[in-house]
Amino acid sequence: MPGQKTTGRPAFSGARHHHFGPVADGRVREFQQRVDIAVDGIVGPQTWGRLTQ
Repeated sequence: MPGQKTTGRPAFSGARHHHFGPVADGRVREFQQRVDIAVDGIVGPQTWGRLTQ
């Protein structure tokens, strides 16, 4: 994301449970809408692909 620095290591290294709190869910949906992909709040292959471009 713009304005954020990367550390070269994963931001999350625990078990993946695919559940977000309301703030993260909203951010995912905002991102999906901004990049014109299906807005479902799920960081699946399409969303992840756009995040890593």
